[in-house]
Amino acid sequence: MSDRSVAAQKAWKIRLQKARKMSKRAKKAWDTRLTNWEELRRSVLLIEGMSEEKVGCSEGKMLKELFRIIDIQMKDNNETVAWNKEEVNSPEKLLSVLRKANQSCIHISCHGAYFKNYKKTGFKLPKGRLFSEEICSTKNKALPIWQERINKESSIPQLVFLSACETAHEKDMVERFMQAGVRYVIAPKNETPFSDAALFSSIFYPLVYVEQKNPYIAFKKVKRTFPKMTGNWRFFDLYKHDFKVYDPNGVGKL
Repeated sequence: MSDRSVAAQKAWKIRLQKARKMSKRAKKAWDTRLTNWEELRRSVLLIEGMSEEKVGCSEGKMLKELFRIIDIQMKDNNETVAWNKEEVNSPEKLLSVLRKANQSCIHISCHGAYFKNYKKTGFKLPKGRLFSEEICSTKNKALPIWQERINKESSIPQLVFLSACETAHEKDMVERFMQAGVRYVIAPKNETPFSDAALFSSIFYPLVYVEQKNPYIAFKKVKRTFPKMTGNWRFFDLYKHDFKVYDPNGVGKL
């Protein structure tokens, strides 16, 4: 065996050893992936915050029928998913629904925008706006939603799908949900047509619930298949992105 082959083998062994070393964040993600998986697919809450007056249909109405079909398909594998639909028309109602939610996945379908004058992201509801800072704040008078569940991770939603325009334009809205304990957030960066949002979610959810794909794998699969329709969407993972997390004694990083 030549000296070159020995050197190559040594280099390969070193490479393998380095590959086995995971960062603390990657290790935490790996350790929680399997335990979180069944919980993630347990239940879904569909929140509808827009009327049908412009398009004659709504994403929430479409997803309601979709999850009926998904539940039938899951039962073929001796599984099931509990789903529920709530309609909201005001910031107060949306916050009330979110605070009471115990589903592992929440899909919010409403108008959204990045308000340049305020430098904030928010939801636009028929009876008002809900800014990102109201979802979660480190101020004493505005604790994060689900704060009382902070030591019971199973009761905090793991996936939040923001089907609302520009909610990923800046990271403030995404970060607020992650401060509250959510692991995955999906949101569009810019304005998104109703049809694109509806089609995207109708493909994404069967991949997660019926084909049992990891949310990120399902997201990438839809992006690769329909790049034009989904190019506006972003995927965020608490364990992969450097977001601040809420701490009663201050704000630290994961």
